[in-house]
Amino acid sequence: MFPLPGTVIHGMRGPNSLQLEHVIGNGAFGVVFLAHDMQSDEHYAVKFPQVTSLSDSPELDAFKNELRAATMVKHDNVVRVLHVEPEFTHVPPYLVMEYIEGGTLRDVIESRKSAGGHIEPELLLSISRQIVDGISAINASMLHRDLKPDNILLSE
Repeated sequence: MFPLPGTVIHGMRGPNSLQLEHVIGNGAFGVVFLAHDMQSDEHYAVKFPQVTSLSDSPELDAFKNELRAATMVKHDNVVRVLHVEPEFTHVPPYLVMEYIEGGTLRDVIESRKSAGGHIEPELLLSISRQIVDGISAINASMLHRDLKPDNILLSE
């Protein structure tokens, strides 16, 4: 039931419009695939949270409510959720998000550390402000439960 690369799923442009390419991230909360929109040639991130053991429980209902709330968060410092499939079909529930190519804060920290350097105070302050702004926007409608450098995506 869990999707594999090549699986075709519903996206913003309707049924069978996104094809999963490969896993770009995974963790305790779920697995994220890079997906190709077969109509527009754009790429998106598709997250399949670990909910397969929930089936028809109150936890699944809470999870579905959280998916819907995620689509309401609109902020420059928050990855946009563009589409939600809250029901089990041929794959578990999932969300389609914009794809951010810049890597993670963890990547930057590790890169600077291995080079014997550090993050400049001005850049650190800028990143910190953007994180606070983004989390404030998220917390206005839901609670982000997995804030860590691996989940802070950077662009530009």
